[in-house]
Amino acid sequence: ATDGRAGAPPNHWRVTHPSGLAAAPAPFHFTANNTVKFVFATSIMINATARAVVVKSTKSLEKKYASGLRREALYLEYLRGQPGIPLLHGGYFVKGTLHLVVERCGRQIGDDDHSLYRDYEALAASRPRAVARAWIELFRSVEGRGGFFLRD
Repeated sequence: ATDGRAGAPPNHWRVTHPSGLAAAPAPFHFTANNTVKFVFATSIMINATARAVVVKSTKSLEKKYASGLRREALYLEYLRGQPGIPLLHGGYFVKGTLHLVVERCGRQIGDDDHSLYRDYEALAASRPRAVARAWIELFRSVEGRGGFFLRD
C-alpha cells in the first residue's frame, strides 16, 4: 500500500489493490469503536480457496484516525505469525484513505445480541484448558514479542 510518500508494499502481501479482493466488500456488522473505523467483510483467493477477510478503513481523514490504522498495520506486521495474531494480508489506498485487509477470525466476544457471550461461555465450560491456553498464547504474543501492555 502506498500513498505516494512511502515505498512499495512488502513482497509477502497478497492484496495491494482493491482488485485483489474476491468480491466487492459487503458491510460487516461491527460493534466496537464504530466512530473510528469502517469494517467490511469479503474474501480473497489463496491457492484457489476463498479465505474470509475484513477490510478496515478510517471514517475520517483526520490524522489521529489515519495514524491509528497505520499503527495497527505496523503492529500486525511486526507480530506476523505469532499465536493469536490475525494475518495482515495487505493494504491499499483509495483517495488517500488506507484500507487494511486482515484475516477474519470470527465474531467479537461482545456482539450486540450477547449470543457470542453464551457461545464463548459454553466453549470455556467445555474446554477450559484450551481456552486458557489460547488466551495465554495471545498475551505472550502481544506482551512478550510485541512489548505491548493491554488495558482491555
